Formats: sequence, structure tokens, C-alpha cells
Amino acid sequence: MTLQSATERLDAAVQLLEDRLENRVRALRSEAAALRLERDTLQGQLLEAMNAVRPDLEEANALLQLEVEEMAKAHDALLQKYNELERQHAALEQRHTELEQAANEALARVDRLISQLDAEPVEAAEA
Repeated sequence: MTLQSATERLDAAVQLLEDRLENRVRALRSEAAALRLERDTLQGQLLEAMNAVRPDLEEANALLQLEVEEMAKAHDALLQKYNELERQHAALEQRHTELEQAANEALARVDRLISQLDAEPVEAAEA
């Protein structure tokens, strides 16, 4: 092969390589453009979906807030009821203690009366 023909073949091979590279670059650019278009479409759909869901989320949030407030009111009412029951329990314990003391005092009086009766002569009891 002559230098001339080798150079021509090399030139043709380089030209073929450049053509293939240009075609590949064009294909990649086209694919990148298609991907950008798909990305933009998906971002638009996502934005639409978020805007469509937002009112539902806001409504659900408002309802949840109302429920939390109602639960807080119920909790406060239960706390007040508990405190009232605690006061009643303390009063009942106090009353129980007073009644127990009165019963013990009454029992002591009865015991004294029985002791007094036992100490009296039997004849006095018969008369």
C-alpha cells in the first residue's frame, strides 16, 4: 500500500469516525431534550397534584385542630372532675374518721356503763 492510499484510507476512517461521533452527539442531544421535556411535564403534573391536594390537606388539618381542641376541653373537664372527686374523697375520709371516733367514744361509754353495772351489788339490781 502506498503512502497516498494509506493516507486516503486513514482520512476516510477519520471522516467515518467523526460522522459517527456527530450522529451519536445529535442522538444524545435529542435524548437529553426529550428527557428535559419529560421532566418539565412531570414537574407540572406534580405541581398540579400538590395544588389539588393542598385544600384537602388544609381541611384535614383544620378538622384535626378542632379535634385536638375538643380533646383538650374534655381533658380539662376530666381533670376538674378528678379534682372534685379527690375533694369529695378527702371529705368522706374525714367524715369516716369522725364517725369512727364517735363510734369508739360510744363504745367506750357503753363499756363504762357495763363496768358500772357489773360493779353494783346484785341485790341492788334485784330491788
